[in-house]
Amino acid sequence: MGNARSGRRPKPTAMLRAAGSRVRRRGREPVYEPGAPPCPAGLRDDLLAVAAWEHFAGLLTGSKVLTTGHAAALANLASVQARLDRARAAHAAEGFPTLKVYHRRGDVFEKPHPLATEINKLITLQLRLLDSFGLTPASAPKVEALGAPPERSDFERFVGGA
Repeated sequence: MGNARSGRRPKPTAMLRAAGSRVRRRGREPVYEPGAPPCPAGLRDDLLAVAAWEHFAGLLTGSKVLTTGHAAALANLASVQARLDRARAAHAAEGFPTLKVYHRRGDVFEKPHPLATEINKLITLQLRLLDSFGLTPASAPKVEALGAPPERSDFERFVGGA
């Protein structure tokens, strides 16, 4: 995360090479084995989290994005999804209520239910995690599948012949 003085985060070396840049600075980035990591022991007790884990692991493995190094991020995503599902169900069971706040002058204000606030926070967290895996429409083009051949531009096809 950093602070106001942190500056721009460095681009991964693979992205720099794909853009045609001469990369001299790094090569120390971790490389993980492709495939789904095992479900963490702390997540196995929660059936909703395990279902979310299996859903996202299947989705990301099929799109060749998941590696064994993504276990913690995937566990967080599954846990947030389970908490979000529970909060939505509880809020629906209560009939989507709002709270009435009475002011000392006699004014009455409606305030969102605490579950609605929790749901909004969980949605924000979920979107950040989905974004890191390329599971939102805006982030999908930024994530490359493991081992996928680079797409050739029209010019390269014209010059290369095929």
